Amino acid sequence: MIKFPKHDGSLTITHNEYKNYYETIEEYINESIDEFYREQKIDILDECIKQNSLWEMQVYPDTPIGFYIVYSPTFDGLFKQLEEE
Repeated sequence: MIKFPKHDGSLTITHNEYKNYYETIEEYINESIDEFYREQKIDILDECIKQNSLWEMQVYPDTPIGFYIVYSPTFDGLFKQLEEE
């Protein structure tokens, strides 16, 4: 059973948003994902590139101001990322 994270703000899940911009997955990752995250999660993002699949979950847990984002090449992997955070 999937357990979504607590969120008093919003929760958004997207898949392959880079296709909406006619970009490659590599272009989207390099232009749209924070450099710090790219460095910390390089293995995950490399796997996304390999599978040509990028799932994103953006969560506003407490307020509409602070948020976090997790990425994965698979839908289930988003929730695994949350467990590891």
